[in-house]
Amino acid sequence: MLELLRERPNWLGALSVALTRPPGVPERRAGDDPWKAEASSRPRRITDDLAWLRLAFEDPAAHGLRPIPRRKAIAAWAPDPTAQEKLARLRERHVLEAAGFELTDVPAPERVAPPRFERQPAAKPAAPTRGR
Repeated sequence: MLELLRERPNWLGALSVALTRPPGVPERRAGDDPWKAEASSRPRRITDDLAWLRLAFEDPAAHGLRPIPRRKAIAAWAPDPTAQEKLARLRERHVLEAAGFELTDVPAPERVAPPRFERQPAAKPAAPTRGR
């Protein structure tokens, strides 16, 4: 479940965390020729996932987030598997925390329909008997 814990997301703080290389990770584009097309595919950049999160915040349903009403957080969403994968990458790099979001592994609450009470026809009162 994705929860927004602040009044508004801190997009600038999240971007600054996303642009900071984690400790011990070398610059992966050193020596690359930017003009040479490469056939190898690179892993997605964390900033791509942050851009996705910004769009998902604006239009959750179109990006795999189902709103969950009545939570203690300001807002909460249940992600689909694709969104969960992106959010997990953002959580691992601490970008979600910097933006003011929290991703928990709590399953989304199931919608339970309230019991349905059918009107039963009223029982006919017994006919009064005359005592003899």
